[in-house]
Amino acid sequence: MDDIPHTPHAPELGIEEIKIQNVLDGKEDLTVHCKSKDDDLGVHVLPYKGTYSFKFSRNFRGTTLFFCGFKWGNQFHRFDIYTPQSPKCNVPNECLWFIIPSGPCRFDKTTFKYSCSSWN
Repeated sequence: MDDIPHTPHAPELGIEEIKIQNVLDGKEDLTVHCKSKDDDLGVHVLPYKGTYSFKFSRNFRGTTLFFCGFKWGNQFHRFDIYTPQSPKCNVPNECLWFIIPSGPCRFDKTTFKYSCSSWN
């Protein structure tokens, strides 16, 4: 057993991660509240450039859905941050979302491109 190399940064099999970063151009605080059908992840306040992340496993039926509410100033928007059709976000290739006023933008680490969406 002692000859098995230890890899401290090995991928977490089956674990997916969503990261959300506040890049609002007015540098306001961003309040984020994410939920699924089964889990309420609570309310988190992100300062400008602050990040919130959460990890989960897709359910065996493939119906995992996380939706988030985003509030700043007098703005409130909702977005399905992870749907059954979403690309996998397996650690260490987590899904990184940047929140801007017009909607969330996902950064793809393989293509180094942003894909922006409208609010729901």
